[in-house]
Amino acid sequence: ETSMPIITAGDPEHSFLMYKMDGEVLCGKLDCASTDACGGIMPQGATEPLATAERTAIRRWIAQGAANN
Repeated sequence: ETSMPIITAGDPEHSFLMYKMDGEVLCGKLDCASTDACGGIMPQGATEPLATAERTAIRRWIAQGAANN
């Protein structure tokens, strides 16, 4: 588990969800990477990240404030 928030509204770069979705959990930017506690990529059970267009849409949603509507 990381100390980074799962979603930081307006800031995909500081949203753990994007690291999980991009498959970058061992990138060294996350405190959980040093202990291998970040888990696997999302969605759960996936072996490859989602398509770029899908990740871009989620990244845009976070950048626009991650509204729960």
